[in-house]
Amino acid sequence: GLGDVYKRQHLSLGKAVQVITERLHSEHWLLPGALLKQIIPLPFHETTKMFMELTSIRPSSELIKLTRGHPYLVQIAASSLRTIGIDEAAALLKDRSRNWIEYSVLASLTLEERIFLNRCAIFRVDFDSDWVIKSSSDLKFLSQLTAKFLIIKTREDRYVVHDLIRDLCLDELDDKTYQELHRQAVALLWSPANKSLLALRELGYHALNAGTFHEAQLALTSFVTLVAQQGNWAMVL
Repeated sequence: GLGDVYKRQHLSLGKAVQVITERLHSEHWLLPGALLKQIIPLPFHETTKMFMELTSIRPSSELIKLTRGHPYLVQIAASSLRTIGIDEAAALLKDRSRNWIEYSVLASLTLEERIFLNRCAIFRVDFDSDWVIKSSSDLKFLSQLTAKFLIIKTREDRYVVHDLIRDLCLDELDDKTYQELHRQAVALLWSPANKSLLALRELGYHALNAGTFHEAQLALTSFVTLVAQQGNWAMVL
């Protein structure tokens, strides 16, 4: 996720990827070669139309204003109406979207779903389903959380946790759990077969946050060496 990403479109632009986003984010370097385009929020009538298409319910003008024309927040609001009423959704959203998502959406998850979502949220870029699925229950959780828009499917068998959700999940982790999740990510990514720049860079990132500095040094040394060989310095900018 790149901070309020509305959608990603893989266009016929060679190796380039176009990312349409509400605001330009400081982590735009996560997608080297990407074409970043900033767009304004949806107008009021378009936001209302989108909400009604998702729910068949006409929302209050207050609720629509509180989504700030953000399509992702409209999706989350529509999804939450399965468990709470529209007036309650508006009241909760008043206290900023962050708190509303936390208390009306994340709080409705089971403990097992929340643990699984935390495991996914530790990845700052798209991840393979194999990285997080350890059992048939995990496969069910992935499907359920994707249906609730808490996890976004970016392409075949690739997923990402939206920054709004990711930040909430990581903020609630204690230091021990935070490091343990990064250690799990290191174990998944640590493989002689991982020769890509992206895999090496993310391995170094997770190793640093896990406190496993030897692995971090090995991964980042390999990363910089490969960048120099390929001349792909955009990956480190």
